[in-house]
Amino acid sequence: MSNRKATVKSLFVEEEFPFTGEELKPHWAFLNYDLAGDSIVAFIGPYQVSPESIPDLRRSKKTKEFKSSRMLHLVVEHFGCDLLETLLYERLLLGIAKDKLNHRLGGDILQIWGDDICDGNKRVTTSSATVNALSGKIHLGINVEASEAKGLRDYDLNPKELGEVIMDQYRLEVFRIDQKLSTTGSVE
Repeated sequence: MSNRKATVKSLFVEEEFPFTGEELKPHWAFLNYDLAGDSIVAFIGPYQVSPESIPDLRRSKKTKEFKSSRMLHLVVEHFGCDLLETLLYERLLLGIAKDKLNHRLGGDILQIWGDDICDGNKRVTTSSATVNALSGKIHLGINVEASEAKGLRDYDLNPKELGEVIMDQYRLEVFRIDQKLSTTGSVE
């Protein structure tokens, strides 16, 4: 069995700090938390990203500067990924987050529109995926407190608990994908 992806490391950082876009640089989890290899790191803090730091070119052209006073941030790094694979991992992370949120809300309340999770016409998340010379990086920010959107406080949900279950499910799904890659035969 290949272990290329089977060992995604995870960490919930207790200290609150802002997401600025610096977290999308290669080896951020290793340099800051000694997590070498593929990883998913969660933390809570403001979202303070300038337009030139937003990887999504369409969104960066429309956005002056998006800010959120408090978000649950999930930062993923997969080494050796191209942009397509990274975008697919982003969709996997969004699907897991939506499922975990809807389960806690007791129904099919939230939907994915593009690369955001929404409650009606109110955004609950912001998301981006990008690649660098070494890895694919994903950021998923889930509003905790939001004035013009919906946040976890509106739903009376605990951001730390949610972050931990999303990370656990993501690690499990990536492991299962890797297992499937190494146990599926080809059709000749």
